[in-house]
Amino acid sequence: MIKVVAADPCPVLLRGVREIITRDGGMTCVGELLDLAPLLEALSLRVPDVLIIEPSIQGATDRGLLRDLGRWYPSMAILVFSSEDQEWAMTQALRAGVRGYLLKNAAPEELLEGIRSVAAGRKYISIKTADDVNVTASGVALSEVVLSKREAVVLQQLGKGYTVSEIARALGLSMKTVSTYRSRLCRKLELRNTASLIRYALKAGLA
Repeated sequence: MIKVVAADPCPVLLRGVREIITRDGGMTCVGELLDLAPLLEALSLRVPDVLIIEPSIQGATDRGLLRDLGRWYPSMAILVFSSEDQEWAMTQALRAGVRGYLLKNAAPEELLEGIRSVAAGRKYISIKTADDVNVTASGVALSEVVLSKREAVVLQQLGKGYTVSEIARALGLSMKTVSTYRSRLCRKLELRNTASLIRYALKAGLA
């Protein structure tokens, strides 16, 4: 049984999350918190398998909250549940070490899938992201394309949440060069944008 704690400033949303989880026989919601302080107190008493959290929960003034939670409770999988659909928010969360990023307009089935995935140690990214809405992120199988060593590295780093500028600095390349590799990856894998590449890398187990 997967034990889940949900933290969000909206009580109506929390009730909905509990109802969705309750209908599933493989998980249970053991806590619903509106503010950061009660959340931290609850976690100090019992650490769940999965924490579903809105990063802007009341009392969260530190951008390093997600990273801190991961460091304090390494056995707990963090699934961000946010209305922020911009690519930078997703990559920032991944860089903080969360296992999943789900948009609040996701279907109930996707919420359950996200919980199961992160609880099993896998990463999960919402089907609908930033400029990836209604665009498939499946792409072409890696076995069907030939990537250069540099393209493979860029794809892996994108999957880990690094930005083009950060990848460029790490590899000693210009941003223009890394952007070119990114464009080649999109073309070869038949994907449209960075959000799709990130999701592809995660599904392929590259990050």
